[in-house]
Amino acid sequence: MGCRPSATHHPSRPVHGALLEQASPTRYIGAMRAALLFLLAGLLEIGGGYLVWQWLRDHRSPWLGVAGFVALALYGVVPVLQAPSNPFGRVYAAYGAAFIVLSVAWGALVDGHRPDARDLVGAAVCVAGALVMLWPRAIG
Repeated sequence: MGCRPSATHHPSRPVHGALLEQASPTRYIGAMRAALLFLLAGLLEIGGGYLVWQWLRDHRSPWLGVAGFVALALYGVVPVLQAPSNPFGRVYAAYGAAFIVLSVAWGALVDGHRPDARDLVGAAVCVAGALVMLWPRAIG
C-alpha cells in the first residue's frame, strides 16, 4: 500500500495555491475594475461618437462636436488603466466586443432602434470571442 494523495479535497488539507488564488477577493476586485473600465471606455467612445454624429449628421450645435471630441480623447486614456497583464492588441480587441454590445444597447435606449435576433446573436458571438482572448494565460 503506497501513500497516494486523495483526488478529492478534504477540509483539513490545504487547498492548492493556484486554486486559492483563483478564488481570492483580489481577483474578483480586479475583474470588477476591468468591467467598470470597459463600461466607462464604451460610454466615452460611443457617447463621444454619438455627439459628433449629432453635430455633423443632424446639424446640431458645434458644442456637441467639441464635447464629443473631448469624450473620444478621454476614451483613448481609459484602456491604459487596464491590468498590465494584457497587451494593447488584446485589450482593444476585447473592447471591440464590449463596444458592440454597448452600441446595440445605446441604439435601443437612446435611438429607439430595437435590436433583432441577428444583432443579439452577433453581439453574443463577439463577447464569447473576447472572453476567449482575455482568458488568463498560464504563467511560465
